[in-house]
Parts: sequence; C-alpha cells; structure tokens
Amino acid sequence: MTDLAKNKYAVKFSIIAILVITSHSLVFKDFWKSWKHTETQFIWDVNNYYSYLPAVILHQDLTFNYPHPNPYWLLKAPNGAGVQKGTCGMAVMYLPFFLIGHKIAINTGVPTDGYSGPYSDMVHYGTFFYSLIGFLFLRKTLLRYFNDNVVAITLLCLFFGTNLFYYTVAEGEMTHSYLFCLFSALLWYIIRWHETYKIRFTIYIGLLLGLVTLIRPTEIIVSLLFVLYDVNSLQSFKDKVRLLLKKWPHLLVIAVCGLLVLSPQLIYWKWLTGDFLFFSYGTEERFFWGDPKFIDVLFSWRKGWLIYTPIMIFSLIGLFFGKRYIPKLNISFKVYFLINLYIISSWWCWWYGGSFGMRALIQSYCFLAFFFAACLDRIFSFEWKFSLPALGLKYLTVICLCLLISVNLIQTWQYNKRLIHFDAMTKTAYWVTFCKFEHVGNDPERFWGSLRAIDYAKAQKGDRDQ
Repeated sequence: MTDLAKNKYAVKFSIIAILVITSHSLVFKDFWKSWKHTETQFIWDVNNYYSYLPAVILHQDLTFNYPHPNPYWLLKAPNGAGVQKGTCGMAVMYLPFFLIGHKIAINTGVPTDGYSGPYSDMVHYGTFFYSLIGFLFLRKTLLRYFNDNVVAITLLCLFFGTNLFYYTVAEGEMTHSYLFCLFSALLWYIIRWHETYKIRFTIYIGLLLGLVTLIRPTEIIVSLLFVLYDVNSLQSFKDKVRLLLKKWPHLLVIAVCGLLVLSPQLIYWKWLTGDFLFFSYGTEERFFWGDPKFIDVLFSWRKGWLIYTPIMIFSLIGLFFGKRYIPKLNISFKVYFLINLYIISSWWCWWYGGSFGMRALIQSYCFLAFFFAACLDRIFSFEWKFSLPALGLKYLTVICLCLLISVNLIQTWQYNKRLIHFDAMTKTAYWVTFCKFEHVGNDPERFWGSLRAIDYAKAQKGDRDQ
C-alpha cells in the first residue's frame, strides 16, 4: 500500500475527538436542569438575550409589556422608555431552534408561550450544534499547523479540561460557546481571505464580525486578527497597511455586511430612545480603565482563571513557541489576548457575577488552542541524547493532562452541587472542598464560614478589592 493510500485510510483521531465531544454533550444534555433547578434555562442573562424572540415573534411587542415567567432587565432611558439590557445577537443565534421548538409546541399541543419544554430543549440542542460547528472549524485550522494526534489531544483538553465544558452542557445558552463557534469560523475565513482575496470570504468576515459585535459589543476587537494577520515586524505592518488600502473595496464590503447585521439593534435603540447608539448598561455599570484587575482575573481564589482552569497553563507556555509554529497568527493572537484581558479586567464586575471560573475568557480559547497545541507538539517532539528521558517527559505530560482534566470535571460537578460557590470563594473554601464529592465532618461550617461575599454596590463605585 502506498503512503498516499495509507494516509487516506488512516484513523483520524481528531475526528474521533470531535465525536467524543459531541456524544458527551448529548449525554450531559440535562446537566443544566440539575444546576438551575428550574423548568427552563431562560433565567438571568439568558432570559434577557432570549427575550427578543417571544417579544417579536409571539407578541409583536418590543416594549416587553406582556406576561413572562422571569423578569427582564429593562433599563429606563432618558425619555422614560424601558430598554432591554442585552443586545439581540444571541436571539439571532437562537432563532432557528426557537422556530423548531415553536413548531413542535404547536404540533404537540403544549403552550406556545416561548418558554415551554420544546423551546428550551431545541435551543439547548442548538448550543450543541454551534459547539460542533466551532470544533469542526477549529480542527480544520489547527490541522494546517499541527499533526492529527496533537490536534486531537488539544480539542479534547480544550473541551473536557476547561470551563467550556460547563458552558456548553450546563449554561450553554450563555454567550461563550456561541462566540467560540463564531470565532473559529471567523479565523478560518480570515486565513482563506489572505490566501485568495475572494469576495465571498470578505462577505463571511463582515457578517461574522457584525454578529460577534451584536452578541457582545466589546468583541469588535477580534477584528484585530484580520488587521494583524501576517504581521510580525514594523515593516510587515507597513506592508499590511498598504495591502488593506489597496483592497479598500473589500474593507467597504466588510463594513456594509457588519452594519447590516447590526442594523436591527440600532433600529431598536433609535425607535425606543431616539438614538442609534445607546449604552444599555446604564451609568452604574462601567469600565475602570485605570484599575485593571489582572492578578485577580488570573489567580484569585474567587474566580482566578488559572485556579479554576489550570490546564490552560499549557497555552501560556505555548506563547513562547507561537513564532515557530504559527508565524502569521502569532502577533495577532497575542495582541488580541492582551487587549481582551485588559478589557475583561477593567470591567467593574471583573468576576462576572455568578459563574464557574473566569467565563469571560472562554471564547478566546479558540485562539489559545494554537498555543496549547504548540506546547504539546514541542514536548512530544522533544529529543534527548538518550530516548528514555524524552519518553518519560511525554508520559508525564499525558498524565498531567489527564489529572488536570479530572480536576476540571470534578470542579464542574462540585459547582453543580454547590461545593464551589458562585461568587464568594476564598482560599480556605477552595481547599476545604478540593476534589471532594460532599461536605464531611465540620467542613460545611468551615466552607460557609470562610466565604467572602462581595458588595456589588461598592464594586460599581470602584471598590473592587473586597
């Protein structure tokens, strides 16, 4: 058999990894119910993202003046109008599955109020669909730079070893797994545009940039990936500027497509407030640009990223190998990560409310996956004069990855069972329940007594070191 034939029929472990990820998403599909203890997942943030669908499709009332099971977060505009706090990007993503749920509700005779079982089930299945699409795009891009085995391990670690797992199977209708999907697709089309300059890739980029901005306006910074692709020096930056000026019609198409996607939100704001642009979070919630909480975001016991998602240490190590493995993406990924970290750390609620780990970083895992893979490839290709030490390093790495995945899955279960508090964790509380499946002895008293609640009102005024 020829090498080509062998390659054609070789087992693709990265495909198996995606099948494992998808199957486990379906196995844990009811995980959110045990965490929320509610009939649907349409509460808190998700309830507000989702609110546009029943308002427009079922009630034709964007003032939200109709009965709904959970309160909406409406901000009072200067003219007295009640404006939905969240933008409508997530509603756009939910829409196909909302319509499927609505059709099922009609056919089965259950309430067609937008909140009965068919709606919640279909929207939840939609999360798995978008997650699958995201991993397929990410796999395709990773395979351009790394071998199949490294890609397979990276995908498995990214899902089972991080809080992306929780924000897919439990609180999957939050923005994070959806943005992960859109970022993965956007990255692929940015690369393809630079290789071909085809107009269809230009349109895809514009639509995707518009959609990620419609979901979370600060995510507009992901456009830096387009601007800084293949930039690795001052001269290459000048060359890139000249290229973009030369391709100005493509930039115009991107802007028009992005604005087209954003237009429903702009029209909604204009209709209610009289202005096309409106900060729907009000004056109490804001950024403290001069006081970013980098250390807290990364290392605090309350929500530290590397405390609750320690496997991503491999991504940070991989930052040192980015130039070697992904030279055209290296600078753009690093600049995006640093600016994104600064924005996240500057938000008044740097711990992002009740959540498992540092959820605001989840969508960036799409890009950090490349540094993760670079770290693994470097370790697995490392050679000593004698093979035994190198082999030992490889086995040690695999064991370490398995342990860190286990820690994440245990902590996910603990968060589900309230053994990890949603926003008041301390060092003592963390170690009292570390890798335990229930409170024992005096641990409940030690756990609850060691929690440190935060005063949200003070935090909004700038006192975020509580």
